[in-house]
Amino acid sequence: MRSLNEQHHNFTRKLGGVVELQCETKTVQRILRIFPKASYRWIHNGSPLKMDASRMRYQMGELVMSNLIPTDTGVFVCQIEYEPGQVKTVAIFSLFVKASKGFAIHVQQTKDVKLQCNSAALGNLFDGSKRSWKHNNKVVTKAIHAWNRSEEVFRNAHQNVTGNWTCIVHQPITARYWTTAYYTVILDPPPTAMENAMSFFKKYIIYFIAFCAGIVCFVVVILVALARHFEKLKKQNEEEMLMIAQQFLDEKDATDSSSDDSESEYDSTDDEEK
Repeated sequence: MRSLNEQHHNFTRKLGGVVELQCETKTVQRILRIFPKASYRWIHNGSPLKMDASRMRYQMGELVMSNLIPTDTGVFVCQIEYEPGQVKTVAIFSLFVKASKGFAIHVQQTKDVKLQCNSAALGNLFDGSKRSWKHNNKVVTKAIHAWNRSEEVFRNAHQNVTGNWTCIVHQPITARYWTTAYYTVILDPPPTAMENAMSFFKKYIIYFIAFCAGIVCFVVVILVALARHFEKLKKQNEEEMLMIAQQFLDEKDATDSSSDDSESEYDSTDDEEK
């Protein structure tokens, strides 16, 4: 039995066809002898495989899928969990469901097209493997490392992005190929002004919240400063009013005192004349 990195499982099937993915290898048999409670698990395009009981059957390491549909296209990884948290990859397959159209991706005109190649598992296993995209059977991107998990982004979508997109993984040393993704891009009308505004708001909501918080803080600081200023003015006015009142009282006392003195002098003069 060949080692894992010497295997080449690249399946092409028609829409509605059947495929059998066999995970029962000598490596698996050795693992099961040592760890009889070990269990299989399947990964499809980087996530646990969602079993569809109406068209998928799984038994003792063999996965059989019938009535194939475009979303079945991708990379299948068979793993053995021989102890809790201890996992070993024992087989890897690519499946291309050949149809006139792939998995439909709707994109609005002027928006970005984002496509996932699902090539990372192959890239990590097969040294030197590269990935590239074909658009309507024509290679349109430069080859990059297949282990790269990032999406392929095509900016400012127009009619030139419509049609079928296929991701191909190639290992030049061994001349092996795998088809790992198949999409059909459909162009929808451009977004309205309101949709653009909402999209902008969602994209920059954190900055918007921070901006609003800054505005609120600024307003609060200004209001507090104004309140303190007015309080100070009020206190100054009260002090001035008290000073004016005190001056008025002082002047009144002085006037009353002068009147009393004048009366006393008048009374004295009257007494002398008598």
